[in-house]
Amino acid sequence: YQRRVRGDDLSRVNKKAICEHLAQLQEEDGSFSAVVAEHAAACGERDIRFMYCAAVISFILDDWSGFDKDKAMNHILASLSYEGGFGQAPHIEAHSGSTFCAVATATLMDRQLPEEVREKCIQWCAARQGSGFQGRVNKIEDTCYSFWTGATLAMLGAGSTVIDCERLSGFVAACQQDMGGVSKWRDTHPDVLHSYLSLAGASVIGGASPPLQPVCPQLAITLRAAKRLNDIHNKELI
Repeated sequence: YQRRVRGDDLSRVNKKAICEHLAQLQEEDGSFSAVVAEHAAACGERDIRFMYCAAVISFILDDWSGFDKDKAMNHILASLSYEGGFGQAPHIEAHSGSTFCAVATATLMDRQLPEEVREKCIQWCAARQGSGFQGRVNKIEDTCYSFWTGATLAMLGAGSTVIDCERLSGFVAACQQDMGGVSKWRDTHPDVLHSYLSLAGASVIGGASPPLQPVCPQLAITLRAAKRLNDIHNKELI
């Protein structure tokens, strides 16, 4: 991201090597491992977060040669929970973070979720709001899900239509601390991650005062930075 914001054209990036490496990370079921197969047993991690990272890399490079979209889409749909959200892998509880990764990956691939899946996912995401959003059923609300869930709803075409923006803004405001920054919950220490995602969520959902820089929901960076890709690849990506 820094290379793009600073005006780098990515010409010094070894795209071929990166895409070949991504191809080694994708499993037969469409999922992605954190490391290549010969080291996977030691690492043991393989879930939809890595698929999202691989999709972002492919999108930034505008080169999907190391990413099988059909297999990835099949894995995304296999990770749909009966609840309506997406788990980190098939047969795992739905979570707002993995739901974001699933929907964002489909968006980056320019693939559409089946309409019944989309509608059910919107309902599940909307049901996560109390004042703020929770990441899973029966969990405490957390400011970071202002972005993870807000961005997911925006990509699904629902956005503020199913969000109580006033209550959400009140929750985030209550988590601001006198020392500066936003904490995940009330009366806890602020940190950079929750401060950023609270602001990014407010930007995506809209209605922030004062107005914030527009954020690209699928990349979690400003739209200004994301649109730099259009110049680099001389095509309309964002």
